[in-house]
Amino acid sequence: LFLETDVLTTKKISIEPKYDMAGVLNFCGNSEKKLYEEVGLELKPHTGCGGTIYTTDFFNKAKDNLNFVYDLYERRQKNFFQDLIMTMLCRKTNNCTYGFWEDCSDIRGYYRPTDQTYTNFINIPSSNYSSALVHSVKI
Repeated sequence: LFLETDVLTTKKISIEPKYDMAGVLNFCGNSEKKLYEEVGLELKPHTGCGGTIYTTDFFNKAKDNLNFVYDLYERRQKNFFQDLIMTMLCRKTNNCTYGFWEDCSDIRGYYRPTDQTYTNFINIPSSNYSSALVHSVKI
């Protein structure tokens, strides 16, 4: 298990992720919106930040699209945010799924979908430490 340095593990993972790439969801800022426009993807919430969990299937499905990551890095180094890029890679890969994971949170706040269509969200302004993985913890 590889984690960013600002991810706190509070307990054993008890909720298995439903997606190939699962974590907290966030919306894009202006610089990230440019990337979505450039690659021709509809602007949607992204995941991939600290505490995101990836299945082996994610890597098996996405391995043929890794040039997408390299090409995007070469063109847009100033807008190259790994969480956003991993979400885009997932969305560009056939049959690869991504979404919210109930056992991950972000201490700064995040968005939780209220339905499976990801059109309505609840803003969780700050997180407690009840999930297995908590992102943005400063020690």
